[in-house]
Amino acid sequence: MLTRQTPSVAGMRSARRVSAGLMMLGGLFYSVWLLELLLPTKLSPRTSYVSELGANGEPHALLFRMGDTLAGVSMTVAGLVALLLLRRSPSWRHERWAFRLLALFGLATVADSLCPMSCVATRDAECAAREASWQVPWTHLAHTGTSTVAVTALGVAFAVLLWRRQRVRCWIGWEGRMVLGALFVLWLGLLAATLAAHLPGVRMDMMGLVQRGQLLLTTALLMVLAWRWWGSQPQQATVVADQRVGQQPGQ
Repeated sequence: MLTRQTPSVAGMRSARRVSAGLMMLGGLFYSVWLLELLLPTKLSPRTSYVSELGANGEPHALLFRMGDTLAGVSMTVAGLVALLLLRRSPSWRHERWAFRLLALFGLATVADSLCPMSCVATRDAECAAREASWQVPWTHLAHTGTSTVAVTALGVAFAVLLWRRQRVRCWIGWEGRMVLGALFVLWLGLLAATLAAHLPGVRMDMMGLVQRGQLLLTTALLMVLAWRWWGSQPQQATVVADQRVGQQPGQ
């Protein structure tokens, strides 16, 4: 009987690591915008939005959109694999919601890349005026919607995964969890500042740098949570394994 259980536990471990690896890969693809430091983009990192790197007519726009597409696909598959792994683990119901949201973030990110902005509002006053009066192509408007869905889903997923004490062979103590919590609060603050820049009458000369800081924190949190997920152990499988060991003769 123990022999029949072992492949299942090994399969769960492999699936978990595939999911975690895809999360890490997605985090790397989500950072493709850093190539703006090496490529001529015609945009100022201080004042422009990262999404504008992929706007129609911008140099290397296809490269930046492809990065978002690959990031979204990786995150979607990572979330779905995790959901399949945890579908029969009642004690992980909160994590299941988090991975659903992670998959939603991935889908919204793919949609983001397929609906590029039609112009660069932070550089072109005419574009900004058309955007304010909603006289831009539907893809431009859809981009705003998909970006909102993506960041909302990711924020809630972060909150759930950081709040829940995952069953891990813990490589971080309470101090580490406090640091992660502080990073998440900082992430929320930078996100709020980025969103506030859209409000009427609000002017933020460093808005581009603020958003880029938030995106760097996004990648950092994804990497850390992926590593925690790599080392985690669904409780149901752990209990079964412990019971088998405890039933061995002579103990």
